[in-house]
Amino acid sequence: MKSVAALILFLITAQGALADEKPTPEQIAQLRSENIAIVASDKNTTSVFAVQDDGTVKHIQSGMICPATLSNGTFYHALVFDDGKGLDVGCDYRRADDKGGADFKLTLFAVKSQADTKLESAFAHYRDEVLQTDKDAKSVGPAITIQNNTGGSSKLPEIRSEQFMIWFNDRDYTTEVVVALVRGWVFEIRATYTGKPNELAANSAENVKYWTRDRAASSLALLEVADTLGR
Repeated sequence: MKSVAALILFLITAQGALADEKPTPEQIAQLRSENIAIVASDKNTTSVFAVQDDGTVKHIQSGMICPATLSNGTFYHALVFDDGKGLDVGCDYRRADDKGGADFKLTLFAVKSQADTKLESAFAHYRDEVLQTDKDAKSVGPAITIQNNTGGSSKLPEIRSEQFMIWFNDRDYTTEVVVALVRGWVFEIRATYTGKPNELAANSAENVKYWTRDRAASSLALLEVADTLGR
């Protein structure tokens, strides 16, 4: 469970590690070109997704702005689940492994909410999806908890979250589900990465780098993406 103290530590570590990784104009142009090709090759994306000048991928209907890339994974698919209406979509990222799968996967979903949609029921729906996909998934509590001790308002929405341990292909995975209601949209973050949530089992600096970034990814997405919906 990532509380405020842990969240701050994750962000300091992850953002500090990225301090020297600001993309050059050439890299931005390359990312934009690659993301345009991905969106164009995916189904029903016309009039639903648009790649912006900085390479970020904008969902037109909700305003959700998906990052051009992540520090631990690349943009992989623009997902449209409703035959092009643009009311049920996702941005998909992954870091491939050497077995045809992935060491890390994150999807940002935006689904148009109904008048009677409640946060609890939306979260229960996505939580049940995890348990239906893997009936042996074991809950280990909330994935993120937000503590606002400043006395001021926060741009972070109210959330519900849960973290699950999954055994698959002879190794441990952690799956995180984070759900919020933002200006008429259900925003879901679904992240899966290798290893247990709080157990460092790395044998190189590269693995440690990814270990940190994988576990910070949901928190960073909540901070950077949630507030773009409904704008």
